[in-house]
Amino acid sequence: MSTMVKSLLGDYSQAVSQFQAASLGGYSGPSTPIGLLGDMVGSVDGIKPDDLVSSTASAMGARRPRRGGNGLRDFLLGTVLSLAGGALMDHLRGVQDDFEKERDEADDLVESAQQCSEAIEDVVDVSDSAVAELISAVIPLLNILTLLLQRHPLGKAIVPMISSIGGDLIDQTNDTITQTCRDRDTAIENCYGEFERRCSEVCERELPETPPEPECGCEEKPKQCAQPEPEPKPKPEPCEPTKPAQSAEPAAPAQPSPAPAPST
Repeated sequence: MSTMVKSLLGDYSQAVSQFQAASLGGYSGPSTPIGLLGDMVGSVDGIKPDDLVSSTASAMGARRPRRGGNGLRDFLLGTVLSLAGGALMDHLRGVQDDFEKERDEADDLVESAQQCSEAIEDVVDVSDSAVAELISAVIPLLNILTLLLQRHPLGKAIVPMISSIGGDLIDQTNDTITQTCRDRDTAIENCYGEFERRCSEVCERELPETPPEPECGCEEKPKQCAQPEPEPKPKPEPCEPTKPAQSAEPAAPAQPSPAPAPST
């Protein structure tokens, strides 16, 4: 609540009190207490829209490198990627693209925070101006009605009529102020809701895939490359052992020839 609105609310409260006193009981008082109106108008005093911008910029890494310069992408697409396998090369290229996309989204989100902050400030300023203009117009009217109740020649004869006119004016004024505060609060809530939606979209973005295993086309670590399995050698056919030659059975001893018969 601006200082001007706060001062006008004080003047309005005093004008209502004077009118109520001059009505001699014809007006019992506003249906909405003036103190409650002050609380409703001042309910946005603690809002600091600028903090939304600074906090968003800090959360999104405003001090982080700005995409690493033009040479980083060329370096990744050149020397580094030439040392990696095909799958790993695609992954590193995806990481770089993801980083650039994340930086773009960070810039967009900070810009959204700036838009939200400016919209909230505009809503608060417009509502304060509307309340100030309304109260500024009502206070002189209440003062005139109060003067009529105090000094009109007819005196008590016009009290009911003037009290009714003033009471309706006060109630309509209070209702308008109340509705203005509600519309203001709804607009601020919508601003924060839209900004929250954009934050959710950034947070729900898919992260890069898990890096794959490097392929084996590099020469730096030949020990990690799978070596082709040697072709199996034909197994030698099993040799059957030769049976030893059977030794000839010993010949039976020769029978002695019969002795010659003696000659006679």
